[in-house]
Amino acid sequence: LHDRDFVHNDIKFTHFLQFGVTQTPKLIDFDQAQTEGTEMTAICTDRYAAPEVMKAVRKGGSMRCSAAGDVWAMAMVLVQLFAGKPMFEDSEIPQLVEKLVSPDAKELAKHLDKRLKLLHQSKLLTDAMLDLLVYMLGTQDPKAPCSAEKRPTVHDVLEKAEKVSKGAGPRIHRLRQTIKRIRRMERL
Repeated sequence: LHDRDFVHNDIKFTHFLQFGVTQTPKLIDFDQAQTEGTEMTAICTDRYAAPEVMKAVRKGGSMRCSAAGDVWAMAMVLVQLFAGKPMFEDSEIPQLVEKLVSPDAKELAKHLDKRLKLLHQSKLLTDAMLDLLVYMLGTQDPKAPCSAEKRPTVHDVLEKAEKVSKGAGPRIHRLRQTIKRIRRMERL
């Protein structure tokens, strides 16, 4: 999708369906898809929204379409896939939205890191999964935490995920399977 300069703009857990005997996941609902860089009215699903998207929504304005928002949303989907539950419960979404629109990105990064560490301590995320999600969300960048400009591309994420999964033992099986499924989706 991104290789063709398209951005989905509405990636969320419910926009993946499994098809066929192999249960290959496929991304659906391309109503909001635009070409990279297109000016568009900002819309989002709060739970999956990147900070730059939520800020544009709050201003009620438009924004330039960017693949960085898809990478953020995909990190939120992966949390749900790996942990078996969303990163934030429905009751916590208003607090998350306030952190997303806050000018203090370090506060957002701390909030996200705290939640990821809780999931990790609860054994819902392996070390490798935690490392990948922190990379995708950019929470450890000391100069520009959670920055869209510094967010990795989908290719960077897949490359890192493959490296992280090698030699990590049997607990990383879910990550390897997810990478294979995403690679299959890329070819469609």
